[in-house]
Amino acid sequence: MVRLAGGGRLIRGSVVSSSVLDGALSVALSGVYAYVAAWLSDALVVVDVSNPASPVIRGSVVSSSLLDGPRNVAVSGVYAYVAAAESDALAVVDVSNPASPVIRGRLVSSSLLDHAYGVAVSGVYAYVAAVDSDALVVVDVSNPASPVIRGSVVSSSVLDGAISVAVSGVYAYVAALNSDSLVVVDVSNPASPAIRGSVVSSSVLDGARDVAVSGSFAYVAGQFSNSLVVVDVSNSASPVIRGSVVSSSLLYAAVGVAVSGVYAYVAAAGSNALVVVDSRASLTDTYGPAQIYWNGASVATTSSMRFPLPVSRSNLWVGKSNWAGPSFTGQMKDLLVWDVALSPSELYGVRLGGGLPSTPAPLISMMRT
Repeated sequence: MVRLAGGGRLIRGSVVSSSVLDGALSVALSGVYAYVAAWLSDALVVVDVSNPASPVIRGSVVSSSLLDGPRNVAVSGVYAYVAAAESDALAVVDVSNPASPVIRGRLVSSSLLDHAYGVAVSGVYAYVAAVDSDALVVVDVSNPASPVIRGSVVSSSVLDGAISVAVSGVYAYVAALNSDSLVVVDVSNPASPAIRGSVVSSSVLDGARDVAVSGSFAYVAGQFSNSLVVVDVSNSASPVIRGSVVSSSLLYAAVGVAVSGVYAYVAAAGSNALVVVDSRASLTDTYGPAQIYWNGASVATTSSMRFPLPVSRSNLWVGKSNWAGPSFTGQMKDLLVWDVALSPSELYGVRLGGGLPSTPAPLISMMRT
């Protein structure tokens, strides 16, 4: 476990096992337990993390036949759902007794679950991304002993190398490694999932490896582009890249991403690093709508002013005191508006009091208090 504070890193505790944790690749948290998929051990391991300073292995289930090459795990209730890539399977593991997890059911499909890699759970359905099937598969797990495929969507174009999936509401968001894409799939009808939209980028989404969703944004780790990409999915039919962070030093081979609040946490295998990214600072200079608020009321708006658009909202709102609230409830002083586009670093410099860049720009509005 790693605790991040003030830019420093402090390891609080660890547990090591060359037998059951060999090739530990994925982890899911639920309550005081961490569930680890170890692909070289063919194991699911239950770790008690109630004491972060001293995590303890409570139990494990190992099977070279039923859990061959587990790549990802998701947990819901008393069950863990494991994508076993080498056996083209989804395994359902009863973890109600942490000391003795038991495989309750298993679904195998060499056609639709070929190299099953990513898994997410919502309600009575598990959603599996299968790399070599180029597929998202919807599995009914209401009967853990007998999981059944309810529907699937296959695409050798935008779902080529489907490797990771996140679910929010009626949509599943799939990262496709080989097609360099994020795909939005409507799963409101489990029997007939349908692709609603996708965004493809061979530059910043090269080797799209993992995806996490928060609100109206999806965060994608690009393994070969060494990047974190922020995608606006508010319009499911037309997802749009709002910003990205690329670093061949810190984000080399970015393979995992998780989001909490305004921060994205990226695991970079090539950099041997966990990188914390403030998503609010990922800006794209572009023309877009802008609104200015005064005493809680909108006093000015334009549909075409050049501003860096924040990735955490679709419009720029000057004078808003918080991210979620509908109006401004604080104080503003010396609000000046220039017709100029600033890069993220320049904007950050202004926030720190460094002033505007030296390049002249017309002052179009001013308010002194």
